[in-house]
Amino acid sequence: MLWTMFIHQFCDPVWRWFVEACAMSGVISERAFAADKAAFFAVTHHTPKWAWIDPLKDVQSEKEAIRGGLKSRTDAILALGEDPEATDARIAEDRRRADSLGLTFDTDAEIFHSQPAQQSGKKKDDEE
Repeated sequence: MLWTMFIHQFCDPVWRWFVEACAMSGVISERAFAADKAAFFAVTHHTPKWAWIDPLKDVQSEKEAIRGGLKSRTDAILALGEDPEATDARIAEDRRRADSLGLTFDTDAEIFHSQPAQQSGKKKDDEE
């Protein structure tokens, strides 16, 4: 709850002062600023996510929440303190680079889901 207090008592006023300074210095149009101050003052703060004791379970629960439609990838990325657009751009670039080098990883969903499941090598009769 400390973040809630910090954001409203410190971050919001600093953001307003910054936007006003930008308008006064000409960085943003003073006319546009005067016409719609609320649009310039609008800001969303994302606080750091609390770390769990077991990071594997935390990641698994995030994946389940995204798959189940309870949370978006954007929300999950923001909770990590990262920029979703920058993260997606890095992922896309990594995939392009891996493809150009002929690299495949088990995290590549297109390849993983297109391959048939591997057989265990046992027949039903062998199990008895």
